[in-house]
Amino acid sequence: MLLDSRTITWMGMGAAMLFSMLGILVARGRHTCPGFYSWTAGNLCVSISLLFLGLRGFIPDSISILFGNPLSIVASCLILDGIRRFRGKTRLPWPALAAAVLALAIFCYYRFAVDDLNARVAVMSMFLGVFGLIAAREFFAAVRPGSRLSLSFTATMLALF
Repeated sequence: MLLDSRTITWMGMGAAMLFSMLGILVARGRHTCPGFYSWTAGNLCVSISLLFLGLRGFIPDSISILFGNPLSIVASCLILDGIRRFRGKTRLPWPALAAAVLALAIFCYYRFAVDDLNARVAVMSMFLGVFGLIAAREFFAAVRPGSRLSLSFTATMLALF
């Protein structure tokens, strides 16, 4: 039996959407930690991005590409913003936002000016990988004795992402 990438995408979208909805319910019901709203919004963006990725072939490629990939960039920025808020820092610094805009501009160039799928994959992989490592580094810096296991686990998952 072959592993179907569309099924994996739909399952990831379902899991991310479930966590997004649970996050919204938790945020409405009680006081949460700093950065929780950014994480919830980031999870929501990830789930919608995976929805567009899973719908490729059913909807026009230009729609799935133009909405799915920018949402994954926004999700990375929101998750990093949530981690910085959790640590008590200010919002994202301007170089991070500039990197997001630059990645999106390069991505659009390789979609509309020069239609090169490999270059688009490389740009998105590089951006998401670098932002994942930066997020993991920020989280590792937040590890304290009372919450060592949970913060270390989250930071490790971000690094593996």
